[in-house]
Amino acid sequence: MSEPVNAVPASRWGEPVPRTGLAVGDVVRVPEGAYRPGAGELTLYVAEVGDRIARDGSVWIEVYGHEVQEDRTLRVRRRYAQVRADLADVRPARGW
Repeated sequence: MSEPVNAVPASRWGEPVPRTGLAVGDVVRVPEGAYRPGAGELTLYVAEVGDRIARDGSVWIEVYGHEVQEDRTLRVRRRYAQVRADLADVRPARGW
């Protein structure tokens, strides 16, 4: 029997997996002050989504990825950032 299309995925412990709003392949644009560590605006191609962290009354999401340069190429070096979820401009895969 197949699962309904809108079913919430479960972890291996049977608990619902929280939705983060970010997925692998997304490009996220974040203003300065809405991510850590770093300075200036960050545009990041998401390669991995980590944990959600509650801090200062906001939800922060750990992400790993590659910075998108002005010519839309990706930097080779992998980057880590904690992104404030409510201030991130998320563009779906292939939409950037």
